[in-house]
Amino acid sequence: MGPGKNEEMQKEFIFFGECWQFFKKYYHIGTADEEWEVCTKDAEMIVEKHQNQLCECIIQDILDELERRSLDEKK
Repeated sequence: MGPGKNEEMQKEFIFFGECWQFFKKYYHIGTADEEWEVCTKDAEMIVEKHQNQLCECIIQDILDELERRSLDEKK
């Protein structure tokens, strides 16, 4: 078994790019509830759009990381 081919990985290519853009957009998110509401809605839109377990896991991991960073910056 070898590496995946670009043509068979188009959906992953698209949602990985969207996940990366999401991470960049909220990289310095604060602790305000309003910021997190918008962030969470954006995350839900990506997950709903792709209906893919891998995408959902990546978005959840990004949210966890953003929360960790936000709390660290607050200290």
